[in-house]
Amino acid sequence: MASNIDCKNESNMKENKSVNVIVKYLEKTNDKVYKRSTKKKVIILADQRGRGLRNEVQRLLGDKFEVECFLKPRAALGNILDSIRSSIGNLTMHDFVIVLCGINDKNPDIFQINLHLWFCSVTNTNIVMCGIPNNTYLDEMKLNYVLKFICTKYENVTFLDVSHNVFSVNIKSKIILARLILKEILHLEYK
Repeated sequence: MASNIDCKNESNMKENKSVNVIVKYLEKTNDKVYKRSTKKKVIILADQRGRGLRNEVQRLLGDKFEVECFLKPRAALGNILDSIRSSIGNLTMHDFVIVLCGINDKNPDIFQINLHLWFCSVTNTNIVMCGIPNNTYLDEMKLNYVLKFICTKYENVTFLDVSHNVFSVNIKSKIILARLILKEILHLEYK
């Protein structure tokens, strides 16, 4: 009988060791999954101004952020915002959506309606709406004034004033724009 108990104890010990190994493995993988899921997201929605911006913003923000860019050159604001609506539903107030659109819009009324509708539907994350440095069809000063006014109506939306010297598509302007975005993200995180 004593040998029977010893055998049972040995098999229990072996089972406990294998269970402990499995538990440790699961803890390690859960830690990795948790660490991956705790990265804050930055999604950039842009027309042609966003080309090459993702890499620069990722470099400035570091490993704590995951930066994605959805680029639609020559598209109007409504087309860009509608194409990404489903991906933004999973974001939280720790994440950011950067909107760089408006230089291809031709109708200010449709521009305003699209913005209001989109801002009303996206309340789960921080939105940084960048100003419009140039528009060949509309007066960008009036457009930015209206844009700034619209942004003040929504708690989760911030207006980022982008000056005219950031419009060009060269590397220096991308670095300046990425730094302005970084500054705004850090400011919003501090709040």
